[in-house]
Amino acid sequence: MTLAFICGTEPLGGDQDGVRALHARFPVARHRYARVGEWSGLGADVLLRGGEGADAATRRRARRISLATAMLAVHDVLAVHGIRPQVVGGTGTGALVAAALARCLSAQDLIGSLLRPGPDAAAGGDRAARPEVALAFLPPAHDPDWYLHAREGGAVRDVGGLGLDEDSGRHRVVLLSGTGEELARLASVAPRGAIRARRGADPLVPVPPAGPAPHDTWSPVLNAPTLPLCSPRGPVTTADAAGQLFAADAGLRVDLGDLAQCLDAHGTRLGLVLGSSLPRNLVRFPFPVVHVESPDDLGEAVSAIFEFGAAPRAIA
Repeated sequence: MTLAFICGTEPLGGDQDGVRALHARFPVARHRYARVGEWSGLGADVLLRGGEGADAATRRRARRISLATAMLAVHDVLAVHGIRPQVVGGTGTGALVAAALARCLSAQDLIGSLLRPGPDAAAGGDRAARPEVALAFLPPAHDPDWYLHAREGGAVRDVGGLGLDEDSGRHRVVLLSGTGEELARLASVAPRGAIRARRGADPLVPVPPAGPAPHDTWSPVLNAPTLPLCSPRGPVTTADAAGQLFAADAGLRVDLGDLAQCLDAHGTRLGLVLGSSLPRNLVRFPFPVVHVESPDDLGEAVSAIFEFGAAPRAIA
């Protein structure tokens, strides 16, 4: 049986309590945060809070790497329990983490890539002009294309699809990007409560550029993956393909449907979502999924591995 590690995007912020508990309980998690601290100059306390309470510059840096650090720490905790994947995949920030897990680049280079200036840097200090993200939750009886028509003439963009409805084949949860003003304007014509914006925070999800991407001078040493690697663009099998995950500020459209199909094509029978990188009970995969966010989730993960027959290969 094939066990997959899935790395998501955390579009609206995740609960840090679970990873804080992992950090407190497992030395290997503390070691991971210490290493990331050496590379980034950010302490574990700052990363575990997602930068909350820090100055604006520190908070921005922490938000860029807190999710990736949490996913790496969860991976390390699973590894010391003998749980290792046969395939890895991710979307948004998670696609880059998955590339590191597949040994396309080092964890240090991963953190360096996430800390480089993103598309919001072009806006300088103008908070109003910086991109923000929002989730559009479409009510069951509502036209899935309502947001396409409502945003005509505006600059809000569809940068991802979550929560695919199996009956209609349409995404009923859509990830949007735009300025706070533009997202608020769209929310005013949407069904009440349909749009949840992440206000006042730099987007954790790498947002595809609206126009041609500037030349990117950051060039990490990339290798072909040593594990099967899936992205929303399909399987990644070469160093050049891995490099595309990092091009244009990692501007991958977030599409969990395409990612799920790639993982399924590799024979995945069970997926473990690393950290609070995907909402629970929102995304349906074509195979069972267990979210591993805290020490309490480890028992469920081990039970699921045995239930679905992964024990001979996934448990050392």
